[in-house]
Amino acid sequence: MDESAVFDPLGGDDGGASDISFPENPIPNMDEGWGRLSLQNLIGAARDYDYVDQSILLSTGQQYERRVLIGSTNGPLKITLTYTDVPGTPAAIPALVNDLDLEVIAPNGHVYHGNQFAAGESIPDVAEYDAINNVEAVHLANPTPGEYIVRVRAHNVPMDARHDTGAVDQDFALVTSGHFAAPGTGIISFDRRVYTAPATMTLRLVDYDLAGQSTASILLRSTTEVPGETIVCTPAETTARSPVRSPRPPFRWCTEMENCRCNTVI
Repeated sequence: MDESAVFDPLGGDDGGASDISFPENPIPNMDEGWGRLSLQNLIGAARDYDYVDQSILLSTGQQYERRVLIGSTNGPLKITLTYTDVPGTPAAIPALVNDLDLEVIAPNGHVYHGNQFAAGESIPDVAEYDAINNVEAVHLANPTPGEYIVRVRAHNVPMDARHDTGAVDQDFALVTSGHFAAPGTGIISFDRRVYTAPATMTLRLVDYDLAGQSTASILLRSTTEVPGETIVCTPAETTARSPVRSPRPPFRWCTEMENCRCNTVI
């Protein structure tokens, strides 16, 4: 059975798993775990999906990176990593042998690690990683629109999970569900919701269809500058820890505009 479908805990009426008997205690919890799978909710969910199904293998120190562009806050963003660990030593504590970790970087810079929850919502900027479970998830009820960087890190892979390859490595399934930006749509994000004067405003544009262009223009308006002004953005440099396996190179623009004139809500 496809692991990426089984372990997509989408929750509630529009998801793949739901609370069984403790609705005041959202999943995951110590009573129900990830909840009970609902194929009806999974098949009928009005959200977009992105899957990686055991096609990527990682060795210790490697990471896999995938990017997803969220276009709306009208629905949760849920990302789940799961993998079949190799058999451990009897009575070993912890029982986990190969340790893969899930990390998600939001457009506002917050970093989320798998299984760091409070009341069913992922907690940002927690230093700890989960070193016990082979199922990890990040849940955001109202995700900020923009580009999310999803990483699977091979923290420690001492045993070979795939004997059909020459390396000591571990495969995994990764599923992302949410309201993705429509093809051809660019997303503009700001580093803050409200700005005082004077201030520095950082704009960030992500549009995969503009890859290869040297500049991108944004018309920026505010309540005190109705005609607006054109902001020219240049491609932002991207750095990543190596080795990284990514399905496509990132391409984005950013710029800083000094001395904003007003308290601006765009």
